[in-house]
Amino acid sequence: MKNINSFEQFLGEASVQVAGKSKPSGAKVLATVIVEHMMKENYLKPGADGIKNDLISDIADVIMNSTF
Repeated sequence: MKNINSFEQFLGEASVQVAGKSKPSGAKVLATVIVEHMMKENYLKPGADGIKNDLISDIADVIMNSTF
């Protein structure tokens, strides 16, 4: 994986994974990358790992509903 220095660069790298025939799968991969990055950088409160799958699902829904 590339060394990513900013959130904008991170989002640009991760958004590539949304493309393709299996949009829901790509959205889930991108959501997972986003949530894991946010946890690593302490953007989320302690204990958020307990609802990680729910966060991924919600973010994947936003991605799918916001892209075409």
